[in-house]
Amino acid sequence: MKLPLDVLLKELENIAGDLRQKREDFPNDCCTEAAIEIYKKLGFSIESGSLRGEPHTWNSCNGYYVDITGAQFGLPDIFVVGRKEAVELHGYAPDPAQGKAVIAFMKACEKAEDIEDLTSLSFARPF
Repeated sequence: MKLPLDVLLKELENIAGDLRQKREDFPNDCCTEAAIEIYKKLGFSIESGSLRGEPHTWNSCNGYYVDITGAQFGLPDIFVVGRKEAVELHGYAPDPAQGKAVIAFMKACEKAEDIEDLTSLSFARPF
């Protein structure tokens, strides 16, 4: 999805604002939920792995990482940075297997009618 930067930032601010209203502790421990919302609303890929040695989930699009929960690691509230810079300078360490697990879990949740439908699934905690 190609959006002008100002439109993208406004969309990300809106998503972060919605999550902040739902979650008192936002952005702490909200990274997977935030990444899923961005995926649903903007179609950006979900990435997962670690940030500065801690488990973390974020989004990517067109060679950029997009993170609205990086503030818990001392980054700006809304952080858009090139993939190479994110890895080399900011400590992002993607793990493709974890990203796939997040997407699989999200899809299972969408299909489940209630929590009992999810109890038969076995997922390692990907985030």
